[in-house]
Amino acid sequence: MDGVRLGLDISGRHRHARVFNLGNRKAPCAKTPAIILLDGDVNLPEHLAPFVCSRIDDGLPPSFSIIGRAPLSPPFEKNSPEWVFTQGHVYPPSLSDTDGKSTGSVTPVLSLSLQRMMHDSSLVDIEHPSLIVITDAIQLSIRSREFVEAMLTVRESFPSSLIWCPGLSGPDNIAFLTWLGVDLHDLSRTRQAHAAGALLTPNGPRKVNLELEGELTFELQINQWKHEISTIRNSINNFNLRELVEKRVLNYPKSVEQLRHHDYLIFERNMKSSARHVSKEITLQCNSPLIRTDPIIVEWSKKISRQYTPHESRQKLLILLPCSAKKPYRYSKSHKRFSQGIGDLLATEISITSPLGLVPRELEELWPASNYDIPVTGHWDAEEKSIVKETLSGILRRVSFELIINHSGFNLGSEFSGVKVIETTNENFSEEIQKAKEKLNLEIQTPKIKRQIEYQTISNWNYGNIDWLEGTKLIGKGPHWKIEKFGKPFARWNHINSSFSFSKASLPVLAETNTLPKAKIEPSENWNGDVFAPMIISFDDHIRVGDVVLLFTKDDDLIGSCIAQAPAWEWNNGCGRLAKIRHRL
Repeated sequence: MDGVRLGLDISGRHRHARVFNLGNRKAPCAKTPAIILLDGDVNLPEHLAPFVCSRIDDGLPPSFSIIGRAPLSPPFEKNSPEWVFTQGHVYPPSLSDTDGKSTGSVTPVLSLSLQRMMHDSSLVDIEHPSLIVITDAIQLSIRSREFVEAMLTVRESFPSSLIWCPGLSGPDNIAFLTWLGVDLHDLSRTRQAHAAGALLTPNGPRKVNLELEGELTFELQINQWKHEISTIRNSINNFNLRELVEKRVLNYPKSVEQLRHHDYLIFERNMKSSARHVSKEITLQCNSPLIRTDPIIVEWSKKISRQYTPHESRQKLLILLPCSAKKPYRYSKSHKRFSQGIGDLLATEISITSPLGLVPRELEELWPASNYDIPVTGHWDAEEKSIVKETLSGILRRVSFELIINHSGFNLGSEFSGVKVIETTNENFSEEIQKAKEKLNLEIQTPKIKRQIEYQTISNWNYGNIDWLEGTKLIGKGPHWKIEKFGKPFARWNHINSSFSFSKASLPVLAETNTLPKAKIEPSENWNGDVFAPMIISFDDHIRVGDVVLLFTKDDDLIGSCIAQAPAWEWNNGCGRLAKIRHRL
């Protein structure tokens, strides 16, 4: 039954990892990550192993059947689908530059190798496959950068396809493979470990403990899979899969190497999978040095170093402060004391922290500065010191501060990048602030003006311009100010997910000033819901999760706005809800 498509929906997203619901959307039969059974495997429940793959003949290149063990395809009346695919010739990755005319199935099962990705131009125009089999996954994984780059390309090119890397998975690396976007996994490595008398666990292979675990059984092996798959699904839904991945990659040096390559590629590709706005309930746990290569962390420190510029009224005095356990810092007891000492003085305040490096006061409410946690020892290692100094040097190359008051506890000496530094303690902090005020002839600002400057800085950070704020004013009382324009409510600051909430009246101005990303859609006549892939005509490629997106018709008429639930790469034939409607004009 070639061509039968799967019933797919998404119940969880975290960067490139997905929890796909398989089957009827109202009552899914299974979820990913899941197991695909091979010939000779033990029988497992359909919700854990929804597919079985069998070799059809002994010919070369080989052919296989993949059969659904539950009603996974519409109309969901019997077990389906039933697919047949040809693997095609598999060349080693070392011969990927050779055009060997490797053939293989295309749809609904795409047989894919690195060599075919590089030379088969017909893949650009194929119908979206239901399943992609990376036939040279084991050999390709040895070449770390090529492997993660191939997986990233496949995941983003085919957002609604399931991905399987035969022979590569185990409870010890399924978390990382899921992080890369792999959905289906087989028991090949578990069978090999079992034959060798080892238990393949999330921490790698080991001997069983006879006193606590008894004899080695395959049921014990399967329990390792069940536990790890449950942990992964939970981690995706709670947005903390990265924390689990950082634990699991320590099993093998090659996995650490691949994670670092993946981090670099994500940053290099402009963070297409990362969220810009998250709920305050989500915390980025920075417990491992591996977090320093996380693209979210790298993007922050690089952007501060290269782009952050304080308001022109605050470019005389720089005050460096320590971070705090409570986020945002301004709500902590220590920073409230600092604020009392500084008052409404025109100065730039920046907190020094790890692993972010520097967090300006104007941006401390933004992700990830507002939602991270790190163990504090008071000791700065060489890499942490380097990040702080390089980031601060980047700011000082753009801004000619006359004085730095350093109350952070981070040693900068008596001069840094040509600017005088005054080290302070709790005893003389207020005194030195007062001296600087008199020496530099610093003025003061009202809380309302300070908040307006913060909104401008945040707008520049998120949108690259402040044009939409022209002619606006703040009304109400702090800290819950409202932004008004033309005598009408225009926007407000959303403390729940640290973003601007725009009114319906603001949408034409936001469109005119090119402030927000845009998408063209073609909704049905009775459209009253959210945004799904079949409606999409075109979209900006920099949409990130949490972004407000302006919606236009194919004739360029503005019809509303939505909140992105999926990154831009999923808007190309993705499944599930891509965005939630916010306003309709």
